[in-house]
Amino acid sequence: MAGTRGRGPTLSKDINRKLIYEALKRRGTTTRTELSAALGLTKNTVNAIVEELASAGYVRMTGLTVSGGAGRKALGVAFEPANRKALGFQLLSRSILAVTTDLCGTPLEREELPLSETTPEATVAAVAAHAAAAQAAEPNRPLVGVGLGVPALVDPASGRVALSTHLGWRDVPLRAMLADALPLGRILVDNSVKLAAQGELWFGAGRGTNHFAYCSFGAGVGCGIAIGGDIVRGEGGLAGELGHTVVEPDGPRCACGNAGCLEAVAGLPALFARVAAATGEPPERLDAASLAERARQGDEAVLRELTRVGRAIGVALAPLVNLLNPRYVVCDGPLMLASDTLFPIIRQEMRGRSLSPASAQAELVRSSLHPLATAVGAAAGVVRAWEHQADPLEPIPF
Repeated sequence: MAGTRGRGPTLSKDINRKLIYEALKRRGTTTRTELSAALGLTKNTVNAIVEELASAGYVRMTGLTVSGGAGRKALGVAFEPANRKALGFQLLSRSILAVTTDLCGTPLEREELPLSETTPEATVAAVAAHAAAAQAAEPNRPLVGVGLGVPALVDPASGRVALSTHLGWRDVPLRAMLADALPLGRILVDNSVKLAAQGELWFGAGRGTNHFAYCSFGAGVGCGIAIGGDIVRGEGGLAGELGHTVVEPDGPRCACGNAGCLEAVAGLPALFARVAAATGEPPERLDAASLAERARQGDEAVLRELTRVGRAIGVALAPLVNLLNPRYVVCDGPLMLASDTLFPIIRQEMRGRSLSPASAQAELVRSSLHPLATAVGAAAGVVRAWEHQADPLEPIPF
């Protein structure tokens, strides 16, 4: 398949190849007769392109299968998603979460890469080393590219990090740095939460839904919004700053300068500090998993603080539900380990403060990709970009 464009294929053949590739990927398993009927292409065209795809490793034959009426059987063909791989990364506070996916976004491998420091240079070095090792391990299954999610305001067109208060980064040309370190033709850098929302939209709880919100609750609070099947970014890429919705006007001071922001109430550092103050425990010894378990066991101090957190989240989600009318509100992040305690509180507050038809349609759900949503979204974004090029089956540089 590689290099066919150099032999002067027609534009029509390029278009038909993409149509058949996409139909095979969408259907998983089908027959040439079904492809011909569905796409309105001649059997000869379908046969030639399927053989081409099979030679390139994108298709495998599955044996005889029923096709059409009268019990007729035809040779089945199946898409082979593991023919190529993509790497998705999420930069965390002390490590990088790395995921290898196939062309359908299915995670094949995952690994957490430790970081001695979260500088741009250390991040790039860790990503580059992991990508080189992954490619060396399976040279016959090339990487289509690398995607990286960072907790920052990012220009996705240039891959430049404008600002990250979490990392202390400002004006970092991250994609350019990765391009210098990686001999790859396709590199994606974007905000972690927006990539997570993209992952949920394509492969997770938001799949098949045009309107939903993805909310991440951890050290910070982030939100990705899908409207009409597209992730909303806003004029400056700031859409979805749910964490800076004021939920307690006389509440604690937030890092942004305002008082009573959701992040200042429901962020894990604030939650740990309040539980520690109530119990006398060192806050550094607290974590989300232990608080979730203590809530299930009836710990009054933990339940009191989680009730406050749940109400604050419900207050913040109510206007989002009124404005967007989402089908799902997908909740993710370590705080959601306590979702069995939090969801009834969030739901009651959200429904009490929003228009009843909209809140009735907005279902609270846990992320189905946890904790891989960002990394899967990053890898899937690279795959989509590769597939949308003029001919997605041209040689892939590495």
